[in-house]
Amino acid sequence: MFFAGLAFAAPPRVILSGEVVALNAQPVYCPPSNSSPVVLRYYVREGAAVKKGDVVVRIDAGGSAAQIQSLGAQIEQTEARVAQEVATLDVAAIDAERAFVDADALNRKAKVDAAIPKQHLSSLDYDRYQGELVRTGRDLELRRKERDAAISAVARRREDARLEIDKLRQDLLYHQAQVAMAEVKAEVDGIVVHGFNPWRGDRLDEGSSAWPGMKIGDIVDRGPMTVRAYALEADRSAIAVGQRVRLRFDARPDLKLEANIESISGAPAAKAEMGAGRYFTVIIPLAGSAELGLLPASSVRVESIVEAPANRNNGATP
Repeated sequence: MFFAGLAFAAPPRVILSGEVVALNAQPVYCPPSNSSPVVLRYYVREGAAVKKGDVVVRIDAGGSAAQIQSLGAQIEQTEARVAQEVATLDVAAIDAERAFVDADALNRKAKVDAAIPKQHLSSLDYDRYQGELVRTGRDLELRRKERDAAISAVARRREDARLEIDKLRQDLLYHQAQVAMAEVKAEVDGIVVHGFNPWRGDRLDEGSSAWPGMKIGDIVDRGPMTVRAYALEADRSAIAVGQRVRLRFDARPDLKLEANIESISGAPAAKAEMGAGRYFTVIIPLAGSAELGLLPASSVRVESIVEAPANRNNGATP
């Protein structure tokens, strides 16, 4: 029995949609917020060039912006009020110190008078000097306590003021951080490319709603690039890692390249902007991408290259 001219079917040819991706792109994420979803109050228009440090997107920071102005005024008012109160206590402390010095001087004089031997004084003067020593001693002790209390009051008011102002400044720093977190700034020089809502599939723009932490775009540069294509679940069997594909670029109709598939994601994921269904992500490196003049985010048509299978003739078998 002979089997001759057996033909093996070639794998089907598939066409995938993709995009040019900058490898050094900065992903732009929706800023964190205590509420969800949030509105993108400001979003740089797509295609705009930004410099490092420029604000790319901003959401509503709630009442933090108003609190910053209010707390700034409160800090200034508190500092002025505290300065006045401390100055008043300083004056009281100076008066208490002066009273203590006067009491000390009287007590020293009383000690000198009380040290005069009794035989040199009349009994009346001797008793008067002894009594004056006791009185000035008690008065000196009282003035010492008043002076210490006045000095302690100044130190205590200064410490209370420091804590009060520190609390206001901490509140100010918190609200400043909230405002800063409500913004996303560019970390690289590049072009802003808006992303898509992963659930609705519409392109995100200023005024759109987004969820905190969701990727809403990229800042791309003219550095190394690659191609990211998307294959439907039904087309997964027709592609493989290492397979040769042909690339055509909408922005460069004259440019036709061939490359190999480097990797395919392990599981499909929904991609609403491309329609219903689930897609595998396919990565195709571009050799010498810097010299190709391609623009990030431009569309790519990926076509699998199918080689015609060779016919195989088996030898005769009994």
